Amino acid sequence: DIQAARQDVTASQARLVQARLAVEAARSKVTLAEAQLAQAVRDADRLQNLYDQESISKERFEKAQTEVSVSRARSDLAKEELRLAEAAIPTQEALISQKNAILAQRQASLAQRKARVGQQNAVVRQRESALEEAKLYRQYTDVVAPADGYVTRKGVEVGQVVSQGQPLLAVADLSDVWVVANYKETQIEKIRPGHPVTIRIDTFAGKKFHGKVESIMAGTGSAFSLFPPENATGNYVKVVQRVPVKIVLDRGEDPDHVLRIGMSVVPTVNVR
Repeated sequence: DIQAARQDVTASQARLVQARLAVEAARSKVTLAEAQLAQAVRDADRLQNLYDQESISKERFEKAQTEVSVSRARSDLAKEELRLAEAAIPTQEALISQKNAILAQRQASLAQRKARVGQQNAVVRQRESALEEAKLYRQYTDVVAPADGYVTRKGVEVGQVVSQGQPLLAVADLSDVWVVANYKETQIEKIRPGHPVTIRIDTFAGKKFHGKVESIMAGTGSAFSLFPPENATGNYVKVVQRVPVKIVLDRGEDPDHVLRIGMSVVPTVNVR
């Protein structure tokens, strides 16, 4: 765990700081002990002269000698503590180096794992791309109609080889049917888009369908026929023309799609 290794390094560095502070404290203690020892020696030397002159008592002289011994022992103890504190510094530094090595090793291991994950992700992306390509090719094997409806003409049989662009089936979408009523030009004077229409179908006697006028063609049926009539001889016979009127069924009028293309109907437009 990299986080644990980093915490170990941080803790070791904190202990190194404490060890260096302990060294400084030990050095101060040594300085103080040496100063106290020097003062005790000077005091003992002065008392030695006075004791030789019998100016002080033996008890006071021995007490000064004892103070020298105690100060020397304190100085030696302080020096030993300083030595031990200084010896802990290299140990702690070595421990920090060891912790840093462990951290570096774990970081390198993590980098290797990330690299392997990156390689695996690249392989996954490559395989996903291959899968999408295979799905695309699979779609090419299915020939689907552009819309739902009923087959009105079939131009291919099972097992037959087809070529690109070849018509296979004719499909009629019966979800949106309309009626083209060819009214005489004398009958469309009052017909307007939006007028309601009642439709009777020859196939279903007695059944009525309802719709409305959607549009009136901008010309007669003969004017837009494949071979429109021409009067090249100059003879003219007036013939009543037929104008196509488009009638759409109301929504839900043919839920079962019983109406078929080409059926004969009798539409009645309510122009009132």
